[in-house]
Amino acid sequence: MKMYASGDKGKQEESSKIELVSDFNTMTYDGPFKKVFAIKRILAIVIKETIGLYKDCTLSDIIGLIESVAPGPDTGQNYGSDKITISESYVNGEGTVKFDLLVKAGVPAQLIEKAGCKYVQIRLDLEMQRDSSPGYPLTFRGLYYGSRLVNDQIPKISKNTDYSVLIPVYSIWITLVGKNTDAANKVLRYKLQNTGYNHADSPDSFTGRMNTVTDLLNIYLICIDKSILESRIIDDNLEPVVEFISLLFAGLFKDSRLKKHDIEFKGVADKYGEELEDMAKYYSEVEEIVAEEAARAAADGKAEGIINMSLEFGKDKGFIIGSLTKKLNISTEKAEEYYKMFSK
Repeated sequence: MKMYASGDKGKQEESSKIELVSDFNTMTYDGPFKKVFAIKRILAIVIKETIGLYKDCTLSDIIGLIESVAPGPDTGQNYGSDKITISESYVNGEGTVKFDLLVKAGVPAQLIEKAGCKYVQIRLDLEMQRDSSPGYPLTFRGLYYGSRLVNDQIPKISKNTDYSVLIPVYSIWITLVGKNTDAANKVLRYKLQNTGYNHADSPDSFTGRMNTVTDLLNIYLICIDKSILESRIIDDNLEPVVEFISLLFAGLFKDSRLKKHDIEFKGVADKYGEELEDMAKYYSEVEEIVAEEAARAAADGKAEGIINMSLEFGKDKGFIIGSLTKKLNISTEKAEEYYKMFSK
């Protein structure tokens, strides 16, 4: 599919733009996932066990850093403050992208003081992709999302633009894979890298200053063995973040291994048990099929209602196709299919 600049005109460009927007708006937007990972204490575990910047922090430190620029107070038992307010986060431009969970997080103070660390925040995008093989490598989509979050930091440029204001972006994708794939129960990590001159220079050297760009774009794929959704059997000795997320998806909220990740996890489970149960149910393969069929049936019902009402008021095909594409956020081709199905 070709991608056109927002200022281009013409029917072909408009059609492609509609398809792109629809594609990115509907591919991942899982409510149960967002409700659970918006719990700061749960998000903090993912951050600590995935992103090296935070490996030496306590969970309380990280909770204070989420949506902050400096370490916050120790939250202790205050679980009520551990919830991110979810809003529709998006980057405008060519093809609006809706992110599952998009936050800023402060960099630990000890790293800010370290020579060479010039930024005080990162941008974190956490996505859930149930289908690990959507027809293209998922890393390509992670690259696109991450690049959009880099690009959005400087919406307008001029000859005087200071590009050093850019802060690092971390795009983390949790995905379900087959038990026998080579990625099962692994975390795949990708970032920019200097592949040529790798001499150990000081941060103030020319090469050292150039290499700070390697911090800017980071893509992680956390690959969960989807067989655990039915078996509810989690192997020992998994990577920490894989074990933690697997226990959540399998609904094993009383498993003693959760204490390795958070000694106070029981308090979170008591507070947010309903959200945790809903997510575990949602990610079983049976529930996935049911959810997809329900979404499809709902879309079909809306389309049929729009068509029937339009025909009753004597509206022509062109008007109906336009209404379907606008109200259902679908491509012209899909609107044509609906018209053939329900206009007889």
